[in-house]
Amino acid sequence: MTGSTLSMNGSYKRGVILVGVMGMLALLSIIIGELLLQATKEIRYQALFNDREQLRCTAYNTLSLSLAVLNELHILGEGLKSPQAQAWDAEGLETLLEAFPLPEDVTLRLEVWDETGKLPLLASNEVILNALFTQLGLKDEAPMLADSLLDFMESDEVSPHPRPQGGKESVYQKMSPPYLHKQKEIQTFDELRLIQGFEKAFFTLDEVTATRLDTLKKVCSLVHKGPVNVNTSTPLVRAILAQTDEDMGIEPIEMALTGNPFPDLSKDNGVTETTHNTFFKDKGELPETLSVFTRILGLRIHVDHYERHFGLEAYIAVPGKKEKKEKDQPKEKKAKDLDLEKDKKDKEPTEPDKDKDSDKDKEEKEKPLDASEEVSHAKIILLKEI
Repeated sequence: MTGSTLSMNGSYKRGVILVGVMGMLALLSIIIGELLLQATKEIRYQALFNDREQLRCTAYNTLSLSLAVLNELHILGEGLKSPQAQAWDAEGLETLLEAFPLPEDVTLRLEVWDETGKLPLLASNEVILNALFTQLGLKDEAPMLADSLLDFMESDEVSPHPRPQGGKESVYQKMSPPYLHKQKEIQTFDELRLIQGFEKAFFTLDEVTATRLDTLKKVCSLVHKGPVNVNTSTPLVRAILAQTDEDMGIEPIEMALTGNPFPDLSKDNGVTETTHNTFFKDKGELPETLSVFTRILGLRIHVDHYERHFGLEAYIAVPGKKEKKEKDQPKEKKAKDLDLEKDKKDKEPTEPDKDKDSDKDKEEKEKPLDASEEVSHAKIILLKEI
């Protein structure tokens, strides 16, 4: 009995020890599993930042390479005129950039458009604005929208009195809440909602006004203020200019670009179609409102790595000189050119004049680039991460 009891006690003790050891192992396994889970989460969290930084570097490298490629295409083509013919559209640039390998599993997508193929909204007068809003289906509201837009941006020092259907301080002080009109050029399309009449015409969130606002953004530019590049313009843009410029013969221009005597203003073609079989290589007899060169490009860069994304949006001024018609060459130079020559010949400006020049320089920096301005190489004028 005694020996049997001792044997059972020994087995019991060994069983208890075994259960304790197994319990400790199970607890240790849980602790190690939890530590590994936390470590995995931390690694993934850090990878988010490292991956984004890699995508960011890739996007900026692509931007630098694109500037170099655009400079080369400008030299080879004696100016940028047609994206399809000169391979500086999105497909062409992507093909040219294939020579520069991307990091593993990283994909690149580009969007390219010509801002100078759009109407310069900030430089448009009442006639052009009326034609624009009429084409957007706002015939009755067009005079009020045109006058209100110009009054909102125009300084009271330049014109203290509102236009017939516009409005200045007295109109906006009646708003709820009241505010002042800007007296400066707008910088985004969203600012239009602050202007009399635009909220109802473009921002009521129904399908009609949403489509109208989208069309406005596609055919108008807030970046350039010069002539429109006829080679990258849409039929709607050319139709608007033809209504407002007596010197613009729309039939020969359309025949040269599309083979049709009149612009195709159907919903899709009128707003987005810029692909032409041919393009104008020189200004020739085109009116002053039209150009054959691209001056400001829009470039959007999308870089992706699996579900990670990074984007850049840049506006690029490209090289080019101010165009002149051949028939205008022997004639007197324009007042602007005469002023420039006079400045060179005149003596050094006085101190007050220098202060005025300094103020003018500051104002010029705040203005969008005029499409007629000359730059020696492709350079970024606006850049943001998206």
